[in-house]
Amino acid sequence: TWIYLNLAGTTEVFPTDPLTSTGWDLGFRRSNIKLNGGACGVGGVELTVLEGVSFDDITAAPTAEWTTDTGDCSDGEETVADYAFVGETPWYDYDFSTHILSPADKIYVVRSVTGNHYKVQFLDYYDESGTSGMVSFRWAAVDAPAGPEGWTVETDPEVWTYLNITDETVVSVTEPQTDDGWDLAVKGLVWKTNSGVSGDGLAGAQMASDSSSWDAIEDTDTVGFLVDAVIPGPMPGSPMEDANSEITDNWWDYDMSTHVLTSNGSPFLVRTASGAYMKFRILDHDYSAGSYVLEAAPIEKRVDTHSVTVDASGQDDWVFINMRLGTFVDIADPGTELGWDLKVRRTQLGTNGGSSGPGLGGALDPMATALTEIVDADEMSSQLDTLLPLPGFPSPGDFSGNPVLADWYDYDFMTHVVSPKDKSYVVFTAEGDAARIKLKSYDDGVYELDWGYAGAGQTTF
Repeated sequence: TWIYLNLAGTTEVFPTDPLTSTGWDLGFRRSNIKLNGGACGVGGVELTVLEGVSFDDITAAPTAEWTTDTGDCSDGEETVADYAFVGETPWYDYDFSTHILSPADKIYVVRSVTGNHYKVQFLDYYDESGTSGMVSFRWAAVDAPAGPEGWTVETDPEVWTYLNITDETVVSVTEPQTDDGWDLAVKGLVWKTNSGVSGDGLAGAQMASDSSSWDAIEDTDTVGFLVDAVIPGPMPGSPMEDANSEITDNWWDYDMSTHVLTSNGSPFLVRTASGAYMKFRILDHDYSAGSYVLEAAPIEKRVDTHSVTVDASGQDDWVFINMRLGTFVDIADPGTELGWDLKVRRTQLGTNGGSSGPGLGGALDPMATALTEIVDADEMSSQLDTLLPLPGFPSPGDFSGNPVLADWYDYDFMTHVVSPKDKSYVVFTAEGDAARIKLKSYDDGVYELDWGYAGAGQTTF
């Protein structure tokens, strides 16, 4: 028999159907304790565990991870592990030699069906005569968790709200596509950056790595920031929006049973409209009020050296690389598309500029061997792509490539071996940013390539 308790009324209650009743908070049966939440009820009751603290010192619920019951309470087949109070680390300690059960040194905070918070401490499992199953405990109301500290932004779910995250200000924007005074914008649940289809700025975003804690994020590599594209909104049936999927799709958790959306606090790396780098997260969100609590802080840029194997062994097919994202890309029409920066085919290399593409690409030879020797790139000294003779004697024709990069290798006419020169080059991307590259090895069209990217709008490493 389950015994049910209402924490606010401090009374035993007798729900007709515990699975559908909101009149109880905790249920007791011997050493098992269940919550009116999760699998065992509709009340939304949750708990969190505190250790190493005294009952009297707890005056407010912590800002911690909450848990509730799992499994399936509807058929009575739930296991002990399904109860949040029991699970792997139960509310009691059990002595296998004496078979005595005693309360563990823990304090629980329970969020009740009414949304109020109570601290709970178990005192005993036996009465004065030693009868088991006589659970004694004490509880008291405590304050709700302190709200997250951060920058609170009030929004209108029907209108874009534009933010300058460096200054932590809401800005008025008339022409978002050309205005560089905003970095991020939000409408409802959808976020966008001042980049791509949303704006002409240098902004972009990506998720921080799974292992990155907020405090540990001090800098970021320049590669991998996504610019805005037309994507579906975050919820099924949402209209198409101009938004960056890395923030729009990943800042929230959605509970299918309660239909409640909450912020998951994931840290993002954000590049601002001016090309600076920030860490950013959404601490809290109140959907009904349209308010967000945000946190942002500047971080340093870091130009990492990346290594990649490029299989450009096909006689007819170019391999295209987007050095801003650090990925190979499929390009249908290189003469009209800006999504690529470097193209490779056998010993032939080209950039997205001049005769090869519509971008601001080009290359220069800074007379350096190691990549790290290249600190600044002089755009005025770069050379655009043009028509060059195909390798062979006599040449069987021409191709569109870069004259600077055509000098990357030595050819041994006796052994017919191609070997890279010990040189590093600067390649300008389709957007005019600088990357530094070094071709380390070559074997019948397969390269080992080292490279680093200066960052959006940057020609300094």
